[in-house]
Amino acid sequence: MREMERIEEGLVDLARGTRVDILNPFVPSWSSGFVIEDVVPYGVVVRREVDEHVLPRVFAPEEVRPANPARTTWF
Repeated sequence: MREMERIEEGLVDLARGTRVDILNPFVPSWSSGFVIEDVVPYGVVVRREVDEHVLPRVFAPEEVRPANPARTTWF
């Protein structure tokens, strides 16, 4: 069974190590530069790529989307 099958169907293709954008809870926009660190039954835990810091909350499925490679490539 794939990791993301434990949560909502919309994220079945996302797994640990996947680059993602998260919905910023402070402004109504998406923030890039995150990676899925862990998958739990009710969402995902993410870490920032820039400093490897794991964010101290679980993000619901609707707060996470696959990263757009055009936005995350810096070279």
